[in-house]
Amino acid sequence: MSHEQSKNNIKTEKEFKFALDQQAKKSASQLSEQSLRKAVKDDAQLFNKNKMPKS
Repeated sequence: MSHEQSKNNIKTEKEFKFALDQQAKKSASQLSEQSLRKAVKDDAQLFNKNKMPKS
């Protein structure tokens, strides 16, 4: 492997790690958004349950 090739290899490795990092951040924020939405939904259901007049 020539010096030029190894330099390119390092570059793609960095890009790959960067892409992986971005992907991880994206899926993490999607996950937290999903759990937030679920929590909000659960809160709303609880609120509606408590708001209903007890018969």
